[in-house]
Amino acid sequence: MSHNLRIRKIIGTLAILLPVLLIVFNVVYDEKAIQSSISHYYYTPAIGVFATVLGFIALFLILYKGYDRYDQVACVIAGATAVGIILFPTSPNEDSLFGWGIDTNTLHFIFSGIFFVDLAVISLFLFTKSMGYKTVQKRKRNRVYRVCGVVILSVVLAIASTHRVGFYWLTFWLEWIGILAFGVAWLVKGEAVLKDKL
Repeated sequence: MSHNLRIRKIIGTLAILLPVLLIVFNVVYDEKAIQSSISHYYYTPAIGVFATVLGFIALFLILYKGYDRYDQVACVIAGATAVGIILFPTSPNEDSLFGWGIDTNTLHFIFSGIFFVDLAVISLFLFTKSMGYKTVQKRKRNRVYRVCGVVILSVVLAIASTHRVGFYWLTFWLEWIGILAFGVAWLVKGEAVLKDKL
């Protein structure tokens, strides 16, 4: 298995496992299993799981070497914004950060938005590229990438909309859908499924 295929599978697997691990960890520690958002697990016993898994996702995204410079830049942006999500967690209050007058929720939302939009761009425009003839399996994979990209973008818009009307409790479920789409796209890119037939 090539280095890139292994990294893709690791990223996809970690993404899919993250929400499940957070829930299980909180259940084990008799904490509320479902938080208002995945980021709110930062303030629960699952903080270690949240930071570690997201940190590894960020690391592997940064280390990933795609087909060209666009792939690498997009993945570095995704990895860097994942680090930003960890370093600037959502805040339970509106305290300003370092006197900038910007609350941590705003910074966290910016990093999260860029992270998800970048992942959607990767799925829609980078994963769908091909060098030469597109096999039947490649065309199937491209359909998966496009669906995943559209789902991720829809999740970003849905979260922004629900926040405007105060339906914050939907955030966790929407984020889970977005992360699942992210994970599926990377698993498919790693040829865990829909691999070209020899």
